[in-house]
Amino acid sequence: MAKRVVMSTIQRTKRIPMKTLLYSAVVILLAVAASIPSQARISKDEKCSTCHTMHNSQAGQPMAQTLKSDFSGWNNDTTPNPSLLMYSCVGCHTNVGSDATIINDVPIVFNPSAGPDNPLAGGNFYYVTQNQANGHNVTVITSADTNFSGKNIPGSTTSYSGNQVTCAGQYGCHGNRSESDQLDAMKKTHHKDDTGGITGASAALSYRFLNGILGTEDSDWEQDNTKNSHNQYKGGTNFTTTSTMSYFCAQCHGNFHSDSGTGTASPWLRHPTDIVLPSVGEYQFYNGGLGGTGAADYSMIAPLARPNLTTITDPTKINPGTDIVMCLSCHRVHGSPNYKILRWNYKDWPGSGSNGCGICHTSKN
Repeated sequence: MAKRVVMSTIQRTKRIPMKTLLYSAVVILLAVAASIPSQARISKDEKCSTCHTMHNSQAGQPMAQTLKSDFSGWNNDTTPNPSLLMYSCVGCHTNVGSDATIINDVPIVFNPSAGPDNPLAGGNFYYVTQNQANGHNVTVITSADTNFSGKNIPGSTTSYSGNQVTCAGQYGCHGNRSESDQLDAMKKTHHKDDTGGITGASAALSYRFLNGILGTEDSDWEQDNTKNSHNQYKGGTNFTTTSTMSYFCAQCHGNFHSDSGTGTASPWLRHPTDIVLPSVGEYQFYNGGLGGTGAADYSMIAPLARPNLTTITDPTKINPGTDIVMCLSCHRVHGSPNYKILRWNYKDWPGSGSNGCGICHTSKN
């Protein structure tokens, strides 16, 4: 099962040259299912000064930092940040000048200089800076998506013109989405004692701080990209099951998830989600499985969700007839090199693209 880790971050000082500075980061405590021993809270050995500054001053210099607009480095910020923080959400999880995606146990989701060789499970926001169709257009990283200016959010009747996507809060994914301010949305998350397990009862006790969502998480955020070490996602066959990953995505993209927006049987109106992968026909041979044996190797290209996170007997295997197609079976969440944040190059297949569709649709591979 995935092991939880407590992240430690490097203390920054004003005496270190900026080009060699390893960026401090707020501790990200990623929630797991209640059956997994939790180490999510900040340990007693962590120093408050890793993330916070009392007066925004050290040796006469500001401690708060903001990313330069060209992402080439950092600017001193004389205006103190709320919650005494030294960085914003984006600042904490950005690595300038390197493609490393984990620094001192801190997950990096934005490498401004190049797409990383070893991206984490959610992908990387670098790609949305290159093509706005390749990721979620999060503030600070990029401007609003002009493809949807004055139009509805894909799969929704809500206009995209109101507010741009943020990391957390009302217009973001993480934290308490009833809060308009991102930092308010993340209150009582990083410092929460979750040794009692993940219940989804609050943002702090939810998978990746996605309020109400359940799951377990790989200790290296899938950086090693192997079936032996990966996330486990909660799935369900009822569209109103509020603890699933697909339900979370549907809070913005509901028509790609709901009964009426997708259809209930073939011919499907849209690709189905939150349905069991059939154990008959081409689907029984998922990812090269032998068929009829009940299990196949878990695919990192097209992963499936689990109906019950506490009864997984072999995390390296997928069970057609039991495990569930979800939004993240096909998409990343932050950004990818592919159109519409897909996990594979769907548009250029056959040819230079890859056919991730063939993981499930084996007769069409």
